[in-house]
Amino acid sequence: MARIFSPVRLTGIVTHGFGRGSKELGVPTANMDKKAVEMAKSLSTAPIVKHGRDYGIEYSIVEHNPLLRGVVYIPGFTSGKDDDETIILKKYFENHCRSNFLCYDPRGIGKSDLIFSDCNLTTWIEDACKMINLMRDITNQPPMVIGKSLGGHVASCIALRKMCEIQSLVLLCPAIDYGSTFHEYVKTTLTRKQLKQLESGEVIMVDIGSHENWEPFEYSLKLYEDNIANSIMKSNHQIEGNFPVRIIHGMKDQTLPFTWSLSLEFDKMFESDDLQLTLVKECDHLLISNKNGFDIVKNTVQHLIEIDDHRT
Repeated sequence: MARIFSPVRLTGIVTHGFGRGSKELGVPTANMDKKAVEMAKSLSTAPIVKHGRDYGIEYSIVEHNPLLRGVVYIPGFTSGKDDDETIILKKYFENHCRSNFLCYDPRGIGKSDLIFSDCNLTTWIEDACKMINLMRDITNQPPMVIGKSLGGHVASCIALRKMCEIQSLVLLCPAIDYGSTFHEYVKTTLTRKQLKQLESGEVIMVDIGSHENWEPFEYSLKLYEDNIANSIMKSNHQIEGNFPVRIIHGMKDQTLPFTWSLSLEFDKMFESDDLQLTLVKECDHLLISNKNGFDIVKNTVQHLIEIDDHRT
């Protein structure tokens, strides 16, 4: 019988293999010629950038090859797929990293449904889970998840509740359980009139632009209370799973001081034995916009991809 060397796309979930790429390709490879396996894994095509809309969420996907690992980026507070740091990441995956990449506008932001004042952390957790599942449907394997700032809290909530299967977590300046501290800071920037409006349940416009290029944003007691309701530490549960976890924080971060990450006791928060915290001395909250910071982020991502390739 003649051997088939062209990649064959089949469906199914492979949970364990023998290092021949079965988990990565999504099919058993024990009886496939080794050349066919390597051909499918190394298939090189120009990436296709796709734009779509599902569940009222606008998203962009850099698709290299559906057989390769997927990466989902969860942006920070008020940020979306057209944010400067998101664009930097997207270009990196488009030009230098052969993994599929998805970024999106959480609802209430950019071109997605709803208005910002009608959204909260629960809304954004639901959005992120839908995007993670969308990437899983494309690649037939759990994706790496990168969460920036509040996106780090969102990603951690998803991992805690096992809402989606995740291959690895990369948390950039994560605002995990930072809601109370942020709320108290916001109140110090308000006029007496605004403070009364906030306490009465009104939506107010907050401007803390002195903090690393923040744009004015809408804020309410409802948003704060939902943030607290989604606390990781108050859940009294550890985030289970032995997937890799990488936390990277800039030591010049004024928006979310790196000492907050030091106080969170990640070793107790995460069950994983594969956990690393990296502090970047010369970086602020705009970690990806800093060359040295971005070098560390992309090297971390690439290393996790290579580890995953080796395991499969």
